[in-house]
Amino acid sequence: MDPECLILDEPTAGLDMRGRKRIFNIIERLHKEAKKTIILISHSLEDVAMLCERVIILSKGKINFDGSKHQAFENVELLEKSGLLPPDILYLQHRLKLKGFKIDKFEYSIEKVADMIVKNLHLPFVEEGDGF
Repeated sequence: MDPECLILDEPTAGLDMRGRKRIFNIIERLHKEAKKTIILISHSLEDVAMLCERVIILSKGKINFDGSKHQAFENVELLEKSGLLPPDILYLQHRLKLKGFKIDKFEYSIEKVADMIVKNLHLPFVEEGDGF
């Protein structure tokens, strides 16, 4: 079988971090290398943030949102009204923005957010192995 589209319903549910990463890698390869359309159904917005480009939010059988992940995740109020919890990494960035941090675009990886915090604090970047 070689379908053009795969529909995956909670593909990482119940897996540990190692298993989730393996599944994420397979999904990314199927999309990028095999040019497959992937429809991912998930309550884990961490998964959505890492894998998806377009987000459709359903609530009570109706579409509440259809757009880019950036547009979806910048609207914490919409997510919460839809019964979804934004990824912790986005809550952190929203809180930092309220405290005056310059955030041009929300990031989804811990490494990028750490770099952004260092830049906002105007601290020299600490290299790995420097005592941490």
